[in-house]
Amino acid sequence: MYMNYMDYVNDNCMNMFTVGQVTKMQSILNTSRSAILTSDGCSGSNVVIIDAQPLQILAPTGASCLTTFTPSVKFRNNGNGNITALQFTFGTVGSSDSLTFIYNGTLAPGATINLTSSNVFTRPAGSYTFFARVRNVNGANDNNLANNYLTGPFTVGNASTAAIPFFDGFESNNFPTNYTIIPSNADSTWKVTNTAKKTGIYSLFINYYDYTVRGAKDEFILPSFNLSSINNPILVFDRAYAQYTFPGSGTISDTLEVWVENGCGTGFQRVYRKFGNTLDTDTATQSFFKPTSASQWESDTINLSAYAGNLVNIKFRGINRFANNLYLENINVKGIQQLVSNKIL
Repeated sequence: MYMNYMDYVNDNCMNMFTVGQVTKMQSILNTSRSAILTSDGCSGSNVVIIDAQPLQILAPTGASCLTTFTPSVKFRNNGNGNITALQFTFGTVGSSDSLTFIYNGTLAPGATINLTSSNVFTRPAGSYTFFARVRNVNGANDNNLANNYLTGPFTVGNASTAAIPFFDGFESNNFPTNYTIIPSNADSTWKVTNTAKKTGIYSLFINYYDYTVRGAKDEFILPSFNLSSINNPILVFDRAYAQYTFPGSGTISDTLEVWVENGCGTGFQRVYRKFGNTLDTDTATQSFFKPTSASQWESDTINLSAYAGNLVNIKFRGINRFANNLYLENINVKGIQQLVSNKIL
């Protein structure tokens, strides 16, 4: 009976069960497996999927002149039920001092949460790989083991500094690996784009037109600079921005700030802040702002003479207010010559 489904022949001719087979299956469904007749499992309405994913390593990332760091990881609930208990481990690959972290709270389906350790890790100067691994969710195994493990490179105690003059036009088409990015939102933070530029092909861009988190701060830190042998150090960069015209309420603007740290671990101080008319380089618009010519860009220069002779770290911070897109280009750290009494110093 090659047409019988239970003949196990690997062909396309099977199309029937025998009367006896049907009777046997109906008997099983009416007795030992009767629960199947009232189950709505196939609809998925009562099937709880447990799936927690480490989405992004917030710290440590990039390069830090410090040898200590406090781990922070963003997780997302990819399942269809609340997560009320999440256990995961984190540490550096190859090290024996990984720690277990337990979160007890309520994380709704689709929601994300940033979990920061209360422990400070110390590592000798060098390059490492950080990891975060989900162990169990709600006291049970995660249903999707494929996305339970996340790694990322980082460097601590990095005594090396970027050469001066330093210039970055982002023409590598990748966010620089020697920058440290501190995002508020992994999906909407600073990114390299080829949709706008002042020179070359690429620029750095943050999409504030579609960014929905008011007050979100997205930062990136340049590699460290040693200004000990630099005369009259300055930071120069190009920016492009247009405010958003809010119907009936005038214009709204996002904010760009620059912060400088004098030495390592001393804390950043703000040296630059622009928003509104001081930030924009083009006419306010209700449309998705994208500069199409060099005339829509402006250049800023920040005097770093107060930090001459020292190691410095420079941080750019964007602050969202639901306005419009911000672009950066041609970041340059250099020394300048001054002409005094007809002499070049």
